[in-house]
Amino acid sequence: MSADYHVPSFISVKNTQTAVPITAERVTADLQYRNAAGQEFKIDHAPWYITSGPDDSDAHWADAASIEASATVSFALFVSDKDGQLWVYQDPYKCVAKLQYGR
Repeated sequence: MSADYHVPSFISVKNTQTAVPITAERVTADLQYRNAAGQEFKIDHAPWYITSGPDDSDAHWADAASIEASATVSFALFVSDKDGQLWVYQDPYKCVAKLQYGR
């Protein structure tokens, strides 16, 4: 994958607990991919993109998230490169597969 262009696509998860504010601790996301062409694989603990600070300027990657009441945190579903190819990452640095388009 070209290192000069990466555009992640995220799935956001919101903690809807508001009546009694409870933080969801150690939240993980496992992903399983399967397409019509038969490509199949699983990602244990998808990489979460955690932001904080008044303007979300403090950001880091993690394999689990704590989500405060009414807060939203996102994990990476896949990353697009400059050629439009879709790549899946186990963590922010380890690419595990290129997604093939199904038939």
